[in-house]
Amino acid sequence: MYDSKIGVVLYGGGLIDPRGYSVIAERLASRYGFHTVIPIFANDLAFSFGVCDSMRLDMAKAEFPQVEKWVLAGHSFGGVSAIVDSWSRYNSGDVALGGVALMAADIQQTLDCGAIDFSNSTLPMASITGALDGVLNMTRFSSNQQFLSPDTQFVDVFGGNHGDFGSYDYSERRTILGQNDGTSLISPEIQWDLSVAAIANVATRMGVEMPKKIIPAMEECDCPTLGNGTDGGSADTSAAAFRVNVGPSTMNPIFMTVLMLAW
Repeated sequence: MYDSKIGVVLYGGGLIDPRGYSVIAERLASRYGFHTVIPIFANDLAFSFGVCDSMRLDMAKAEFPQVEKWVLAGHSFGGVSAIVDSWSRYNSGDVALGGVALMAADIQQTLDCGAIDFSNSTLPMASITGALDGVLNMTRFSSNQQFLSPDTQFVDVFGGNHGDFGSYDYSERRTILGQNDGTSLISPEIQWDLSVAAIANVATRMGVEMPKKIIPAMEECDCPTLGNGTDGGSADTSAAAFRVNVGPSTMNPIFMTVLMLAW
């Protein structure tokens, strides 16, 4: 078995059980061979105003010292934590930071963490949205695109909404939070697949060799791919041809789950 040098820290949305993102984590691990962790936060809130580094990357690095580069990926409020942690590590020169993927999230300047601006960086990024998202403030989102890296791939999932970046019961959020998401026109599985492919595309741009677990000859891999955003949308196949077994691991309880290369 080959080991992977790539990991993903997947920050969940606000007030959402971390297990709701296992559908994304499993795909990242089984299709692409990435060590994937979902950090747990008090009250399921990945970000606290004024806390400008959750230290979850350090915890992930301690569990997987063989990983050279990490993608920090986050959905909604989890995207806030992902971007704040990334900004902290970018400014401190942490070479383990490899890229960022934001799902239904944007770079906000009102987080008590100073001005966050990646526009002069070359950090690989992905900005993934659902075309029918009824929660994300699209006016703010459009305005804040200026703070993303020039090396950002934009993916707008046609027929996708806000909630289907995970798998959780959305019904009470309407009553408690006043959120009225759009009604998706595609299956959640399609939105998960496209999101995972976008995260994998970030990984292909980090300068680290992709995992080389080859699919057995009789097995087919139905793995979607996305263009790299620099050549008119040509398919990136480098991340699509790998599948590995996944299994649980005993580790720091700050992580809900770990999906990793089999050994």
